Amino acid sequence: MWVFEKSGGEPQGGPEEFHEVWWIGSRRKEPWAGLRIAHFRKTSDGTLIFFIMGDTPDRTGPRVWSDVSVREGWKMIEQIPIPKEW
Repeated sequence: MWVFEKSGGEPQGGPEEFHEVWWIGSRRKEPWAGLRIAHFRKTSDGTLIFFIMGDTPDRTGPRVWSDVSVREGWKMIEQIPIPKEW
C-alpha cells in the first residue's frame, strides 16, 4: 500500500498497488459538501483519482484529486486503515 509523504502529499509506489481510504471534508455550503469517505487510486500515468462514497448520482465516478480538491475545497482529514487480513 502506498503512503502519503508528509512533504507534498503525493503517494509513493506503483498504481496497481495503491488503494487508500480517507475521511475528506469540504466546508462549502453545498448539498455535496461535508464529511465524506473517499477511496483513492492512481492511474497508470500517475494521476491521483478518488471516488466519494454516498455522493449524489450526478457526481458519481472517478474524479481527479488535484482538480476537484482545489475547486470544491476538499481536504484529507484522516486516513482509514485497510486491514491486511480478515
